[in-house]
Amino acid sequence: MSSFNHYSDQADLATQAIDTAGLSFACFNQALTNTLACQTTMNETSTVAFNLALQACAAEPIQVTRESKLINLEVQNEHLRSTQSQHEQSEGYYADLFNNAPVGHLTLTENELISEANKAATKLFGIERHNLLSRRFASLVAAEDGDRWYLLFAQLIKYNQAVNIELMLKHDQGREFPVQLNCLSINANVRISITDLSNIRQAETVLGNVEETVAIQTERLQFLKTEKDLLCRLQKITSLVPGMVYKFRLRPDGSAYFPFASEGIRELFQLSPDDVRDDASQLFALIHPDDFHGVVASIQKAVQDLAPWSHEFRVKFYNGTVRWVSGSSLPEQENDGSNFWYWYGFMSDITKRKQIEHELRESEFLWKFAIEGSGDGVWDWNIQTHQAVYSRIWKEMLGYAQDEILPTYQEWLGRIHPDDQLSVEEGLQAYLGGCPIIQPIMIE
Repeated sequence: MSSFNHYSDQADLATQAIDTAGLSFACFNQALTNTLACQTTMNETSTVAFNLALQACAAEPIQVTRESKLINLEVQNEHLRSTQSQHEQSEGYYADLFNNAPVGHLTLTENELISEANKAATKLFGIERHNLLSRRFASLVAAEDGDRWYLLFAQLIKYNQAVNIELMLKHDQGREFPVQLNCLSINANVRISITDLSNIRQAETVLGNVEETVAIQTERLQFLKTEKDLLCRLQKITSLVPGMVYKFRLRPDGSAYFPFASEGIRELFQLSPDDVRDDASQLFALIHPDDFHGVVASIQKAVQDLAPWSHEFRVKFYNGTVRWVSGSSLPEQENDGSNFWYWYGFMSDITKRKQIEHELRESEFLWKFAIEGSGDGVWDWNIQTHQAVYSRIWKEMLGYAQDEILPTYQEWLGRIHPDDQLSVEEGLQAYLGGCPIIQPIMIE
């Protein structure tokens, strides 16, 4: 291999000799042919053959004209001009790409000074190009990211490498904006591509809000579906209960509604659950005029105090029928985030009870009237509780005022004469055994 290099050098020398001597290309070709033939032997005879070839070429000199040399120079100059033009076009092309790139481009020196900046970079910072050049890039970094940038730049200057990082930069008017920096360090120069992330961050915020809204609505729909299923089950259960199970709310404007009312409302008020779901005015219109203000006042007080509600009232239907209703409920705050308070309760028809109470009062009145009219003293003893009731005349017969005798059995027993106590005890035992007796006794 070293012999081949040696003969290659000899060929170069031969070429120079031919140019100097003005030899013809034919002679040179002959010399080159002999030279190539010499490469196969690679011994001392090769050098001799090569020298003979040069002598043969020198024996046939030709006259090279001045015009041919000028033509050759002109061809070379034209090639150089073409190459230079292509280079200038390439520089202009890449300069246009640099200046009109959609992202900001900067070049920093090893001292962190900006040496190049394109249009997008000047627009990002709101600074003219001539004011941006020779400025330290650190002055454009937000204070919160200053240390991160300092460490990154020191690393870029020390090592030739490519690094991507997200930072907060400052606009000339003071506002800060997020960017991504794509940094490439080459021979103590740092080239930076700047991508503004403001729109991306805004889109992420909007998307996050949309996703949150969708999640809330989805949860809300799921809650409503669950609530609807529960209401259906509750309707089935409460339909077996005599009376009306309900959920009630009084709005701040004074209007009221029953979000839930069991099927018992049909029999109790001759209304459907849908009639009072959003507005309870139809139910309130059925309340007896003499009881209306009392019902409203009791509801308002319960709402104001967040206290249990209980009330008895009458309803009067359009055909004139009057019915007594008893209602009670307990307050509870909803856990759906609305902070609304509702009253969960039960209403029932107590018309029969009221009739019995009325009849009982009338019967009691008649009994008292009969007793008082007879002039006899009467007392009543509850064997289970040992409580006793003494009539006014009974107390007067013994010389006592109304409030001087306690309502107990001992009040009567303690006033029996000692001589009669044994017989009274025997009489009571016989009475309790089912044998009625009438026995005179002495009372003190």
